[in-house]
Amino acid sequence: MMENQTALDAAHAAMISAPDDDQPRRIFYQTFSDSDLFVLLEKEVVDDKIAPQTLTVENENYILVFDTEERLAEFSGSTADHAVLNGRAIASMLVGENIGLGLNLGVAPSSFLMPIEAIGWVHSTLDHTPETLTDQATSIDPPSDLPKALLLALENKLARTGGLAEYVYLAAFTYANTPKNTLVFINAVTQAQPALAQAVNEAVVFVGQEGVSLDVLFLDDQTPVVTALEKTGLRIDLPKPEKPEPFTPKAPGKDPNTPPILR
Repeated sequence: MMENQTALDAAHAAMISAPDDDQPRRIFYQTFSDSDLFVLLEKEVVDDKIAPQTLTVENENYILVFDTEERLAEFSGSTADHAVLNGRAIASMLVGENIGLGLNLGVAPSSFLMPIEAIGWVHSTLDHTPETLTDQATSIDPPSDLPKALLLALENKLARTGGLAEYVYLAAFTYANTPKNTLVFINAVTQAQPALAQAVNEAVVFVGQEGVSLDVLFLDDQTPVVTALEKTGLRIDLPKPEKPEPFTPKAPGKDPNTPPILR
């Protein structure tokens, strides 16, 4: 029975089928950044420090990472000690360590050696902090055309925001005669607002098209501006939050968003 294709399998296949096209490559790295991955370890985590197993290829060292636990087990012959981290956290952990990353080596069509330079690029791309705007808009209009690639990237990002906001509007806010496409989160959880802004920023950065930008705004549904948005903006409903399940820590019990320290 053929194993189900994962998101990284699909993104990797698109990337290698169009080696001269920058966009599939950006989509692959965005998918990598958003995915929870299984890092093969030499031994259990101690005091938030991990010791990943490494593989040396042509004098370069690579840690071993898999996008499913089954693939890790197939490679290692057992479930083995591992840490669950998303690609964003792994890139942050590896920066400056002179270590690359081996993804699904020998166990999936997405088997791939990610060089040190690519790790640095992912980290620097994700490390960009959105700017805070203080100007007042003079008008609100329907959004202007946005690249399909950006709309797809936003769809993927927003699909992960269940419970962090009620819904969003896409509209063009004009400042000093200059319209700016803006994504407006309605009734967003205050603590989640920086992460939501960063997620939108990442979608724009990974699309990588010159001149394309998207501002982010957070409003309460009682704000008068929302009335104008109801008339001119494009409303996007967000997924409803899932019922919370009893907490069971992922092996070895670490937050996949937080990079541990390399030994």
